[in-house]
Amino acid sequence: MPFPALLLLTLLLLICGCATGQDYDTGENAYFFGVFGDIPLPREMNTCMETSASESGKLKTGMQAFRGRVEADSLVRTLRNYLGQTGWIARGLAQGANSFLLLFQKANRYVALHITDAALTTELRIYVSAEAPFHPAPPLVINLNPAEE
Repeated sequence: MPFPALLLLTLLLLICGCATGQDYDTGENAYFFGVFGDIPLPREMNTCMETSASESGKLKTGMQAFRGRVEADSLVRTLRNYLGQTGWIARGLAQGANSFLLLFQKANRYVALHITDAALTTELRIYVSAEAPFHPAPPLVINLNPAEE
């Protein structure tokens, strides 16, 4: 292989890096908490792209987005493990061509984690919502005989 091609290949590998196919460490320093305080995230997802959160009393809702050099399926396994250890109950999982959607519930809160496998990185968007109060609609009364009114 000629020297310029070898140099170009080495430079490309250094710039792109490699995603790891291994699951993450489960030790204390293996994860951090985003703005929501009780959603553990692997340290490999350290680049925060966007945050939009609001607080009502002790309840914080909104969205936070991250990017990291990880494999999406490995991130799914790790998040399921981390969230399960912190009291979140898995409610659903959906998989698309290049994405995953995980749904969890904890007390009166829900979290949806959308994971997208991009070209060089994996993106994670976290959506936290409060449970909507249930207000049944009042019964609909229709008078079929208007002459009786």
